[in-house]
Amino acid sequence: MAKKKLKARLRNFFLLLLFAAIPLTIYVAKQQQDIRQRAQTQAEFILSPDRKTPAKGESMLLAVAVKTTDEPIYAISLNMTYPQDKLDLLKVDTSNTVFLVTDENITGNGLVKISRETNSPRSGNFPIAKLHFKAKDKTSIDEIQVLADSGAITSDGRKLTAAPKIVDQEENSWNPFLWLLKLLGISK
Repeated sequence: MAKKKLKARLRNFFLLLLFAAIPLTIYVAKQQQDIRQRAQTQAEFILSPDRKTPAKGESMLLAVAVKTTDEPIYAISLNMTYPQDKLDLLKVDTSNTVFLVTDENITGNGLVKISRETNSPRSGNFPIAKLHFKAKDKTSIDEIQVLADSGAITSDGRKLTAAPKIVDQEENSWNPFLWLLKLLGISK
């Protein structure tokens, strides 16, 4: 009789252990997936136009910066499209950036491709370029798209996806580059 009770208790214990292991396994797998997703989206491309809806004939200065959290990056790859029937890209200025080595700088036909790297990986907020546009027709900043293959490269070679974020220059007070533009009277 004692053997049957012991076997029943052991069987119940192992069944309980089995049923407890299933939700625990699911929970751990979900945590690992969340960690991987957070690690891959630790960068943002900040688009700061001096005007969001330029009218025909007006110019628009679009400051583009990259913002990272704690993950140091050494390179960026920014691929953007713009409506070439509504905007002329007059100039791409990459003179005020920490990404000093130019891998690629292609513009035209509604496409901007900028790939740059730096010698010392860093995290924080850094200007990439100033894009000078002239409106052929009334348009909106929402028509400029950062493509999904854009991103930032970490010092160990991992690619961080970088989501685009459009902000008013007034909202973008963290960026010393934009503050300097305002100070010099180049931007509103």
